[in-house]
Amino acid sequence: MGNESVRQVEVGQIKSIAQTLVGSIPDLTFDEAEMITGDQARFSNESRKFIQEFVDTNMSTYSIAVNYDLTVEQMVIAGNYDHVGSCITQANFPIKGEGQQERKVTLFHFNRWIFPKEVIEEMSKLEYQPAEPEDILTLGIQHRDIQRQFPILALGSPWQHPHHRKGYVIRLEGSQTIRSIDIRLFDLKSNPHYRFAAVRK
Repeated sequence: MGNESVRQVEVGQIKSIAQTLVGSIPDLTFDEAEMITGDQARFSNESRKFIQEFVDTNMSTYSIAVNYDLTVEQMVIAGNYDHVGSCITQANFPIKGEGQQERKVTLFHFNRWIFPKEVIEEMSKLEYQPAEPEDILTLGIQHRDIQRQFPILALGSPWQHPHHRKGYVIRLEGSQTIRSIDIRLFDLKSNPHYRFAAVRK
């Protein structure tokens, strides 16, 4: 945890992407194919832009500086939310650590209905793990407008409710007019609009 080194693309991954692109080529006439091969620079540039946009849509990364000397309550105040769930406290989501640490939070977007167990499995394949409460709290402080676009969940370290023994995690959400932070049942299936905060293992 805390290792922010970037793994380089592997040869096998490049081959897989190339095969995917080849398989996605529609039926072309001779003249249409000739137009592409005659302007390879422009075609290559457009393809590069498409791939980058696809990556940015499904995995976007934000730099944060977590202050471990703050309590959850202090982080919530610093986030300046319009609505705050009463269960988001230091007692329920204890922050462990000292000082400040530079971290990167990546938001995963699966664009489909998905259970948290599958989210965590998919993250793990890419050497990521769910973000902790302090990560999503800091994201809400330092990148305030992201949650206006879509709801964000941090699945790390769920709080176990003392009465019905179910796990809850922190959720950021909002709109153009309000920003809110609250809890959500860990086990719920999420709709395609959700993003899931993750950090490198």
